[in-house]
Amino acid sequence: MQITLKDIAKKTGVSVTAVSKVLNNRYIRIGKNKRDEIEKSAKELGYTPNIIALGLFSKATKSVGIILPEINTLFYPEISYYIEIQLAKNGYQTIICSSEDNANYEKKHIENLLARQVDALIVIPEKTNKNYEVFKSICSKHIPIVFVDRYFGQDLPSYVVTDNYLSVRNGVSKILNGKIANIFYVGGKNRTYVLDERINGLKDEAKENGFQLGNENIYFTDFGRENIYNTCLTIFKRGISNSLIFLESNRIVMGLLDAAYQFNFSIPDDIQIIGFDVFNPNLVTAQDFKVLKKITKPFPVIKQPIKKIADTAATYILEQLSCKNKETIHTKLLAEVIMGENNSFVL
Repeated sequence: MQITLKDIAKKTGVSVTAVSKVLNNRYIRIGKNKRDEIEKSAKELGYTPNIIALGLFSKATKSVGIILPEINTLFYPEISYYIEIQLAKNGYQTIICSSEDNANYEKKHIENLLARQVDALIVIPEKTNKNYEVFKSICSKHIPIVFVDRYFGQDLPSYVVTDNYLSVRNGVSKILNGKIANIFYVGGKNRTYVLDERINGLKDEAKENGFQLGNENIYFTDFGRENIYNTCLTIFKRGISNSLIFLESNRIVMGLLDAAYQFNFSIPDDIQIIGFDVFNPNLVTAQDFKVLKKITKPFPVIKQPIKKIADTAATYILEQLSCKNKETIHTKLLAEVIMGENNSFVL
């Protein structure tokens, strides 16, 4: 049975209003003994406050909605994990939803979260930005909101992202040398604004170092190990010894290794690679262990500052909620380039 304020009022012989003000630490002229009795009775009866009711009264529910495009990778759950820790330290609950990178699902989650009266939204938007007018409307209502990881070049809403363009340039500049004969880019068919920034960064860094990255050197594929394998087979058939392959995400690595195994290529002896984010091998079969041995030395990684992105976004939301900051922010953070000898991945 749900214990209510009325039950506590009945037990302590005071009004429901008095109980409410005491338990919510609001001013009321009441003696210390009676205040202590009310608090003790609430504890003994097992009273828990009705968050929705409190929200209706105070216009704040101490909750923040987080919308992710997916939860079956390590990257997005890790961001939400650090955001949740930061918000929890400040007394906020989080409600996490997955849009499945679908505009309709994303819009439905937004509507449901606002109906629950969350105090703010932290969103990794779906790839098409079809809900931009929805987000613009949220900003016009002064509901705190910030994009994380993805943005679309517009002023609204605020965003905290990796500086993909400069991070790619920094990473590639460290490994381009006289031994590199050609450069290739492998990424997903589903494009976003930030992913295209990675291509532009690679193109400009390649050009500055005397390479031309034409369309014939850019390969888009559906994510999925077999699709990646077939794409990399096509690249390897071109005879690409001493080439650099830039991987949009290290989710691509296992498919690339499958193709390297077919051609008996080793990394980085025959082909050099550099990719975004930590490589987590998907080892399911005995064959997986065989293809993994095609990596003879750890390869460079462009590691996004996940915790810093999360902490910056959470801090911004907290400042918005406490009225310490009402400005729009556009924050780009540089990724860390971890060279092969410093890469924690060891075969």
